[in-house]
Amino acid sequence: MANYNLTDVINYHDFEIALGTFLDVFYRATDAVRHEMISSPPQAENNSDMLNVCILAAAAHKLSNDYGLDVPDWVYNSIYTMPYPVYAHNTKNPEYQEFLRDNAPSEYASRNLYYSNVLERV
Repeated sequence: MANYNLTDVINYHDFEIALGTFLDVFYRATDAVRHEMISSPPQAENNSDMLNVCILAAAAHKLSNDYGLDVPDWVYNSIYTMPYPVYAHNTKNPEYQEFLRDNAPSEYASRNLYYSNVLERV
């Protein structure tokens, strides 16, 4: 998967597995390959997958910042922002929602995505 990119992630039948594989490849890659992996926006075959596309934009933004890469211009497009808050695990617990709002990386929070421990692999 040397040429693995965000379109491969969004179009795989299991988003979480594909994202995990993408991260594994990204973390082992050179900076040049990393940049190539996130340089283009994901092209979803199914336009109804807005949440996962927004997650990928946030991931590309955070990975760029974490690895000192140029942030791709496409991540700043407002189409990659959810129109309503989305919380990890779809939680309805107000205390947990507050925790997530306080701890979500800015690259995610700016897109109405409230997750903690994003992009960590075990």
